[in-house]
Amino acid sequence: MRRIIFLTILILCSGWILALARQQNTRNVSIGELRKLLSLPAPPPRVADQAEKPPEKPARPPDFFDPSKPPPEDAPGEDLLDYWQVHSKPGDPQPTEAMRHRLLAALEGEPERLPKMLNLLPQDSASMERVKLLYDKALGDERFDVYWRKSVHEWLRFHSQYFLNDLMICCAA
Repeated sequence: MRRIIFLTILILCSGWILALARQQNTRNVSIGELRKLLSLPAPPPRVADQAEKPPEKPARPPDFFDPSKPPPEDAPGEDLLDYWQVHSKPGDPQPTEAMRHRLLAALEGEPERLPKMLNLLPQDSASMERVKLLYDKALGDERFDVYWRKSVHEWLRFHSQYFLNDLMICCAA
């Protein structure tokens, strides 16, 4: 019985001694690594963060969004997108066909806005092709969330020849 107690105490003590030795070795490595880091030069100030901020949009005058005064067809794309994004609901004034094509061209530069303006796009096959290209590019881009992808996918499914199999499966069920 004494041997068992002695062996148990010996095993526990040797385990404790090994744990202390390992902890001491780790502490020395950590202190050495910490000293290496402290000896490195300090990083430069973070001025680059301020340069990365996108420029703020100019404030629009109150009458800019007046439904009776749409922007001219030769207005900058940013103006067109800002105005028609506000007036993209059913019952709002509708853009001309030429304006719809200008909107699509402007949306190619800012595809993040596409889901909010899908009902304003032209309904021809060339336009559908351009929207499909935007959709395909967005599949590999982290900027576009699930809502964006789903909205554009649904619009393409019901307004173009793309994703017809999805539509057939949906209707067959």
